[in-house]
Amino acid sequence: MDVGYKGRLIGGGFSLFIVLMIRTIVVSHFGSAPHNFPLLAILVVMISWFFGREYDKTIYKANRDSLTGLFNRYYVCTNSHKLFTKADRKEHQVAIIFFDVNDFKNINDTYGHDVGDVTLKNIAALLHQHFGKRDIVSRWGGDEFLVIAPFSNRTSVTKTIDQIASAIDNDKEQFSGISMSIGKAIYPKDANTFKHLVSQADADMYRFKPLHY
Repeated sequence: MDVGYKGRLIGGGFSLFIVLMIRTIVVSHFGSAPHNFPLLAILVVMISWFFGREYDKTIYKANRDSLTGLFNRYYVCTNSHKLFTKADRKEHQVAIIFFDVNDFKNINDTYGHDVGDVTLKNIAALLHQHFGKRDIVSRWGGDEFLVIAPFSNRTSVTKTIDQIASAIDNDKEQFSGISMSIGKAIYPKDANTFKHLVSQADADMYRFKPLHY
């Protein structure tokens, strides 16, 4: 679980800055500090690091799906605009891609929820494998996944989608009896707001649902 280090770095760095500033003031007024490595200063930095770690864990849990470890809907809705802004600046496009497991309820009813959970984890790992760090890969809810992927070459997006569909069709060990419906919308070609792009991708997915993409 990669929770990040932002809270720890900010907390520890700020505490270290305050300690060094106080030490500098003490030296300027008294000529020297009472200790080379004051125990209190080390303790303050350690406490700040601890609370920073707890902050990092809290942020991770707030932004991640507890089952798959992917980003959750809240994170997508609050951070999608950043990718659009960056794409505008670089004159790129952004693909909104929906992945839906067909008849997922039957998997749970036939094999049990534990098998269903494993299936969702396997799909999450597959998506994570095929998309990069600059993309937002999320569990949108239930058996739906949503990916936001900036790109400069539309062929690369289509190729990635085809590779994912092929992996699900061919890997009988991890995805036995599973098929996916996949739909996409392109920013700014299909729509210029996240809400409308999601609607377009959802409609595209159901239009091709019988074909499983």
